[in-house]
Amino acid sequence: MRLREAHTIGESLQEKIEKLPEVERAFVHVDFESTHKPEHKVRSRLPATDP
Repeated sequence: MRLREAHTIGESLQEKIEKLPEVERAFVHVDFESTHKPEHKVRSRLPATDP
């Protein structure tokens, strides 16, 4: 996949997510690696919510 196509897909996904009423701003990161170490430490888990 070319970079331009990946960028367009990521941008489209971001716009769709931001149209959700509970979302103010979304950040979509497109990576070329399929496996790698987690980049962020998880300090705590959010409680499960009922739909």
